[in-house]
Amino acid sequence: MDWDLYAKAEAIVAEIKASDEYQKALALLESMKTKAHLSAKVQAFTKAKTAYEETARFGKHHPDLPQRAEDLIRAKTVLHNEATYQEYLQAIAAINGRLADFSERITAVLADCTIADKKTCHKG
Repeated sequence: MDWDLYAKAEAIVAEIKASDEYQKALALLESMKTKAHLSAKVQAFTKAKTAYEETARFGKHHPDLPQRAEDLIRAKTVLHNEATYQEYLQAIAAINGRLADFSERITAVLADCTIADKKTCHKG
């Protein structure tokens, strides 16, 4: 194992965890857990999604599928109309953008390796 690569990965993780986006997402998630009305909406959405998925496994002709789909849409709409949840989704999207940037940087580093010539990507 290349410990230098491992150390760089750990540094990236630390950088992400220290970012404003990550801290904001954690704070918003905690807020959604502690505020009773938000917590109830998240639980209702999760329950509706689980019920829909359990029914959908039996196929589109299951007699309860239309009602489960309607319940899921309703619960999702109620949850997505919450400002705190919208902020949380935006923070997660920002984190995912940073992760994509890191992934591109790591891919570029690995692409610079001449594995075919050296049989390794270690410099030297």
